[in-house]
Amino acid sequence: MCTTRDSACLSSCFYTVYSRGASGDFDWFEGEAEGQAALLLFLQRVVVPLGQSFVVLVQSAEDRRKEVELMAKNIDTKVTGDKLIITIDLTKSFGLSGSGKSEIIASTEGNISLPGREDVKIGVNVYRPAKSR
Repeated sequence: MCTTRDSACLSSCFYTVYSRGASGDFDWFEGEAEGQAALLLFLQRVVVPLGQSFVVLVQSAEDRRKEVELMAKNIDTKVTGDKLIITIDLTKSFGLSGSGKSEIIASTEGNISLPGREDVKIGVNVYRPAKSR
């Protein structure tokens, strides 16, 4: 059932399906379902026939947006039509990189999907040389 933790029915939700592959490794895929019926139909037609155990994480669009914001440090994204607009505050700092050679200004900390466009991935790192001590 497409619900949030408080059991409220959603009109649109994002899902992530984790399943154990033949090699023993976990595979995952994600997408968006327009309502509870669409999610259940997807699970019945695509996931269950795989014959493997699986776990499904379901999130509301609002929860997904918050998660993406938390994953990205100092990166605001906005999709307008077919254009992705990225805004980064160049005055911010998140400390030094692991090597200590760079000061991190912004990062997605890996590649992430754009909300509502799961087939589009973005990976951004913005940094400056670390100040000499």
